Amino acid sequence: MAGSRGRQQLPTIEGCRKLTASSLPDPVLTPRERSIINLVASGMSAKEAAISLEIAPRTVEKHIDQARLKLRAKNRTHLVAMALSAGIITDARL
Repeated sequence: MAGSRGRQQLPTIEGCRKLTASSLPDPVLTPRERSIINLVASGMSAKEAAISLEIAPRTVEKHIDQARLKLRAKNRTHLVAMALSAGIITDARL
């Protein structure tokens, strides 16, 4: 214990629950966010989704960012994975 004076012990990982989409409270995604997630999951870029929805690509990016924050996803790929595990993605084209 000679070198541990003044240092705080970190908690162990045991007993900690892994954070997943199913362990989060149900995020309230807008219908537009849901439709854009479906388009992105089917392989469309933001520009392609914007053309399909007749909105600006930057608007699509903002919707993706908002959905990513609501689902606590790290990036676009993680967003799609979280949406799949939460049952948000419903498009049969996947």
